[in-house]
Amino acid sequence: MMIVKVLVTGYGLIFLGGLFTVGIGRGFFQKVLPQIRVVRNGHLADGKMLGMQLPVQAGYRTQRPVLQFVAPDGKNIRFQDLNAQNCKKQPGDPVTVRYDPADPKRTATILDMRDALRYARTVIISLLVCLAIVAVGVLIVIGVITF
Repeated sequence: MMIVKVLVTGYGLIFLGGLFTVGIGRGFFQKVLPQIRVVRNGHLADGKMLGMQLPVQAGYRTQRPVLQFVAPDGKNIRFQDLNAQNCKKQPGDPVTVRYDPADPKRTATILDMRDALRYARTVIISLLVCLAIVAVGVLIVIGVITF
């Protein structure tokens, strides 16, 4: 019975921790790093806040700002900044938009470097917690931690 408990617990921790680690790591490379690149190297534009709206994508529970700015080619770009959670702006307020000229609608943000790094820090801490769970699972499986 003890062996089954250790194997199920240890391997369970490794599996669940690994699963969450992969998910968070994937999010880091797909969302966090591109946002930091845009904040650091993106072009600046004057824009305005249009309002707050719940994103269409599943998984969002809070409203995010909908913004608009004019790209250098004269196009009006309207986008929702999914990473700006606690936006204090009101509809009609001016904002500074950072965007990637190659894909301005998809990569635009109103975050500054402090906000982007705070977001990255939260993701990295979550990643470290998941890795710690995997490490505990490994220690249980190899017998360093016993019940």
